[in-house]
Amino acid sequence: MLGLQHLISELRHAGPAELGRHATIPAERTGVLEVVLGRLWPTVDRQVGIPDCAAGEVIRDDHPMQRFDIFGGDLVAGTAVRATIISHEPWGVMAEVLGHETVGASADAAFIDSPSGAPRALPEEYPPVGVQVEAVVQEIRRYHPPAWIRLTMRTADLREFSWPCGCCGQLAILSPGGDGVTVDVRSSDGPGCASFAVHRSCLADRLDPDFNGDRARVVAVGRNQPPLASDGIQSP
Repeated sequence: MLGLQHLISELRHAGPAELGRHATIPAERTGVLEVVLGRLWPTVDRQVGIPDCAAGEVIRDDHPMQRFDIFGGDLVAGTAVRATIISHEPWGVMAEVLGHETVGASADAAFIDSPSGAPRALPEEYPPVGVQVEAVVQEIRRYHPPAWIRLTMRTADLREFSWPCGCCGQLAILSPGGDGVTVDVRSSDGPGCASFAVHRSCLADRLDPDFNGDRARVVAVGRNQPPLASDGIQSP
């Protein structure tokens, strides 16, 4: 089987007649890679709206470790974005986040407003394909490849988005100005990122009392960053 890098190189040099707007190619994993508008995504399970990578499955090549978990790294849960609806699915919609078009994105029907009052938006209530909508990042899934952005389009979440705290279980507000933050857990052992929401205070209280600097940074991060020194280097 061709190496993944070699395969990508061939795709980059392929003309429109060879690729078209939507094609499938063999991959070094069970299933196929979909080529959609120039992006490489693993096949999406259209019943649940997430890539069909099995637990523990990693796209491998003969090159040094490549970290797929860097993609979408400048997005955080609670961030307001604009997204283009690219398809309707039984479970919700596929979308494209402006500025992050190379990362797959979707919104489950439970996170789309239903004018009829249904707990999940009905297919006819989905935003039309091709329109741009306001959304909030609910989660960036980077535990298995590929990175994937989950969105919420509910009006209430656009005003204020919250998620249960991983420490106390109570809702933490992740919107700007809220009392919650996102914790990303990564390892030098290999790619992948586990994330969870937490109250700033809950996280700070669980740190060693002697770690005063770390506790202070947890409370201040994103709000009161230390000023840059004259040489452009941030003071510790």
